[in-house]
Amino acid sequence: MTEARVLAAGLTGLILLVPGVVAARDRSPTEVLNAPGRFDGQTIVLAGTISNVKERQTAQGQRYYLFDVDDGIRAINVIKVGVLPCGVGGYAVIEGAFQRSREFEKETFRNQIKAWRVVCR
Repeated sequence: MTEARVLAAGLTGLILLVPGVVAARDRSPTEVLNAPGRFDGQTIVLAGTISNVKERQTAQGQRYYLFDVDDGIRAINVIKVGVLPCGVGGYAVIEGAFQRSREFEKETFRNQIKAWRVVCR
């Protein structure tokens, strides 16, 4: 078995063991945005290029970021509370919950991922 296959099998096993992650696997922004109802409320993992980064602060002073992740065809909006490790133009893997509609800080967001993990590549 090659190193790549061993790594892929190990990562698949880890994803399947994480509570709340139901059959999470790599998705593209295009795939998610083409069928948002299918992914609503699900944990997803996707990758792409970061763009349109906006740094904001909650009423309580907590920093968060709004940004897009682009696969070259379509871009999906992401919110990340805390630190954003990648800058504009960086390639990142995003893990989080997709929601078709959500309220946050008196704004309504549509087709957004609430990311809890952003890994730069």
